[in-house]
Amino acid sequence: MDLFTIWDRDVEEVTQEGIHYLGGFVDFAQCAQRYAREQGGDGHCVGECSSLTDPKFFLFYTERLPTRIAFQNTGLLQSLIQKKPTDGDRLADMKKKILASGFTLRDVE
Repeated sequence: MDLFTIWDRDVEEVTQEGIHYLGGFVDFAQCAQRYAREQGGDGHCVGECSSLTDPKFFLFYTERLPTRIAFQNTGLLQSLIQKKPTDGDRLADMKKKILASGFTLRDVE
């Protein structure tokens, strides 16, 4: 599958409407429409989430090409030393913001 990939460090903001990243925007309403057309569902799902793969990622059903936001694994020890959240923590935080906006994600592994 062709897709567009960005790293989570390039995400600038997650809002009720979508995700602003360097050079672009993921529109949740458009993703939900495309997901419903291609996969069915209730029209609230914007894509998929994988928390067990390396790298962890979200895959959004954006209009032209699906957009994947990948989370670079910093490792637990390195995260503790640098006092930064792990890739799993960053994914969980972003997922909470997406769910709070009223949209859902399908978990895949």
